[in-house]
Amino acid sequence: PKGVLTFRRFALPDIWKPKWIESQARLCKIHLRKNTTIEDMHGLLQVDFANEFIGGGVMNEGIVQEEIRFTICTEMLVSVLICEVMLPNECIFLIGCEQYVTYSGYATTFKAKDNFIDKTPKDSWGRKLSHVVAMDAINYLNSLDQYTIENMSRELIKAYTCFRIPKSMEKSMFGIATGNWGCGAFNGDRQLKGMS
Repeated sequence: PKGVLTFRRFALPDIWKPKWIESQARLCKIHLRKNTTIEDMHGLLQVDFANEFIGGGVMNEGIVQEEIRFTICTEMLVSVLICEVMLPNECIFLIGCEQYVTYSGYATTFKAKDNFIDKTPKDSWGRKLSHVVAMDAINYLNSLDQYTIENMSRELIKAYTCFRIPKSMEKSMFGIATGNWGCGAFNGDRQLKGMS
């Protein structure tokens, strides 16, 4: 009952966009786990596979990754009221949201199970140490469209916007808990998105 939530919208300025062709950076290491949910990966930046309108179908008929997260962490619903549509260079951070229920299933098999006591520690502001980034993917009606330079660039910029490390934290390392971003109903290629 005592705590603080932070909803932070971030837009990457054009001057901060990387020059991919000039980059000598190596790809980071990837650790794959099966049968683990994003919300169970404590201490990592957790990805919300967001609709460009945050929350997606949570207020009507959807019940896939984003809608499930907003259903079990109901404080996230506040962002639906205060956040406008995300642009290609924007993401939304939801910090401190508590989980209230456990669940099973996905889409048509989703079921709320039990109350959940979220024992995640709090930071000095009283926020749960739960950091979620909402990032929307392109919905490819024709899956071949994702291989254009324009669309690959858009997805790279979106991922960079969400995962970039501020200069003040460049010496820090942090992990990201994600899944197959935009690879379900949005028809994304898992290997291509994994490179983002």
